[in-house]
Amino acid sequence: MSSSANGILFGCFGAGVLVGAPVSAYISDRWKIRKWPMVVGLLGLGATSVLFAFSTAFWELVVARLAQGVSSGITWAVGLGMIADVYGGEGIGKAMGTAFSGFVLGYLGGPVLGGLIYGAGGTHAIAIFVGAITAVDLGFRLLLKETKQPEPEPGSEVDAPPKRRTTMWDLLKEWPILACCVATITVTGASGSFEPTLPIHMYEQYGSSSTIIGVVFIALVVPNVIVGPIAGHYTDDVRLLNMVAPYGRFAFMIAGSLLAAIAIACVGATHNIAGLVVNLAVVGFLSGIAAVPIMSTMGVHVHRNGGDAYAKVYALFNIAYSIGVIIIPTALPPIMNAVGFAATMGIVSAILVLGAIVLAIQPTRMLRKHGRSAFLGEDALPFL
Repeated sequence: MSSSANGILFGCFGAGVLVGAPVSAYISDRWKIRKWPMVVGLLGLGATSVLFAFSTAFWELVVARLAQGVSSGITWAVGLGMIADVYGGEGIGKAMGTAFSGFVLGYLGGPVLGGLIYGAGGTHAIAIFVGAITAVDLGFRLLLKETKQPEPEPGSEVDAPPKRRTTMWDLLKEWPILACCVATITVTGASGSFEPTLPIHMYEQYGSSSTIIGVVFIALVVPNVIVGPIAGHYTDDVRLLNMVAPYGRFAFMIAGSLLAAIAIACVGATHNIAGLVVNLAVVGFLSGIAAVPIMSTMGVHVHRNGGDAYAKVYALFNIAYSIGVIIIPTALPPIMNAVGFAATMGIVSAILVLGAIVLAIQPTRMLRKHGRSAFLGEDALPFL
């Protein structure tokens, strides 16, 4: 299959997410149901994955990939909404950090595992494997009970006003959510930039086999998985958030983005495989620090504004994630052909710096207007 055909299938998945995430989020938030949309999404994901494996015509692959995107959008948006229902504002960082680690493990580790399974048993083996893990996941989802968001304790940081119905457009008009969506695009796009570029670079520069390339990718995956719960823990620490007021959780996103930009530039400047492994591990660690607070910040913001739009806000996160991992990685191969690997990594670094600047705009304005002391003490102004 040509690279253009692969690009079409990749884009079809993203288009499916753009449909599945917002529609399921509206239904889930409107009627306060989480379990059954996730069950429907999982059934669809299992069925379409098997269909994809057994497809013999390109149009069948297109249909299967679109349906996969729809199903994935449903399970991801509603699943994160359920986590936010349970944890609300308290402890949401730890919960989202753990969810982030699981997602990264699947997204970045899946192709490695899929390649091994394909090599051992072909497409039928992949279909059987996907069907099996979907069945296990579906069994656990059926055991879930619909949950209601717990009432916050009086005087807590996240005391919520009376609930109001919120639309996705309402959310996008609020700066914290819009900034988090921009950061999601830049951070996830940067993390996904290695998938289409690094294998080509390693083959041309070092003559690396697919096995060696897969092993090198593990250096990116493992730190990203490990850092999720750790970053989530610290983004729940009120004392630490007060130390960086009024930037709060945005300080983690900004610092993670800027430091990851430096590390990615170092990846481009590396001239041996050992250096690549070390720098990729640093990138994986720092990109996790930048990504996890995005998820918790979006949940806390919705909680403070009534808590009726968790699925909607995470549908926006899902959409931004899909945009990031589709547009940026897709645009990079022709750029790399024109300017080389090092310059391409420089462009990715610049994208991360741009995201950090967007994140810093509003907290900096708040700091200049009110001064840092206004965000500390009993009558402190709120910040995220």
